[in-house]
Amino acid sequence: METAHIGQKYIGTSIVKLLDANEKRTAILIKNNSANIVYVCRGPDDTTSTGMPIAAAGTYSNEHNQGEIWLVASGADSDVRYEEDAC
Repeated sequence: METAHIGQKYIGTSIVKLLDANEKRTAILIKNNSANIVYVCRGPDDTTSTGMPIAAAGTYSNEHNQGEIWLVASGADSDVRYEEDAC
């Protein structure tokens, strides 16, 4: 049975962990609900120059990443919405 975890978080210019690793994760969807660029990163040492950018009002999805999800933004108080699906 698949379950969904939906959440919201404000991201700033310091990298933060959005989600822990989850071997049962089947998909992740991240919506950048801000005017800033938000970057999806693999770990705490990533930066805006190494992360995957999500443009303002853009989305990121992945059906294969079961690792930690880290985020950092180009500006303060960047509103991010997310859904993690798992089985």
